[in-house]
Amino acid sequence: MEKLEKRPSRTSKQKVSPPMEEEIQFHQFREILFRFLSRSFSKEPDEQFLQNLPAVSCALKHLVSDLKEDDLLQGSQLLEDFLQETRETAAENILRNLAEQYASLFLGVGPENISLCESAYRNERGLLFQGSYFEVLEEYSKVGLMKQVDFKEPEDHLSVELAFMAHLCRRSVETLRKGKKKETEACYRLQKRFLDDHLDPWVSRFTQGLLDVSPSKLYMAMAHLLRGYVEADRTWVDELLSEIGANKGQPSRKTRKLKKREVKKSVKGKGKD
Repeated sequence: MEKLEKRPSRTSKQKVSPPMEEEIQFHQFREILFRFLSRSFSKEPDEQFLQNLPAVSCALKHLVSDLKEDDLLQGSQLLEDFLQETRETAAENILRNLAEQYASLFLGVGPENISLCESAYRNERGLLFQGSYFEVLEEYSKVGLMKQVDFKEPEDHLSVELAFMAHLCRRSVETLRKGKKKETEACYRLQKRFLDDHLDPWVSRFTQGLLDVSPSKLYMAMAHLLRGYVEADRTWVDELLSEIGANKGQPSRKTRKLKKREVKKSVKGKGKD
């Protein structure tokens, strides 16, 4: 987990049916995207992050071609533009520019400071460590997680919340492989609650604020991708819950739209930050 500890151990190599394997690959793909978004906002980009961008961009192209969601389309195009524009630029120069942009946008050294914490968007005075902060602490505690001590930002930091969703996607894979239907459904319900109660209520305001002031194509891309992906994932989780009893383990209509070959490629190649 990018910013959370006590990850559950991997399950045994239990054989699963092809439809179930497709569902598992779908959740692995979700985990990858949540981890990518979490890393994008946790700190300034490093060399490993830059190296991962082309593969992420490729995977996103297939995702957005299926979903036709405006924010995902714009984000994918902006990311592609960024990669094209920096193709001939030395990595050290790109990283220096991105570090300056991250500090200017999120660390209070520029004219505009965009808070990355949920609490700042959930009370009229924009204060940190308010009600939503304690609510996310409770959610993490329910599944035995805590923030890594070396990450100094609050627990309701965007990166931590996205890492929590990545953890829940991995947990979905583990319960599916074990054939634990009740635990799988409980995991989906936790994902829905967290999306509805702790990401959806503030991500739109955060991303619009970022789009209004960001001079960076990369962070404009991340804003669109974050807003579009949270909305898409809410739809997927709603569908999973509505179909979990009716389809006897068959993947939902949305999950079938993800191309299996591209999902497999992403799962194999993008598991690390």
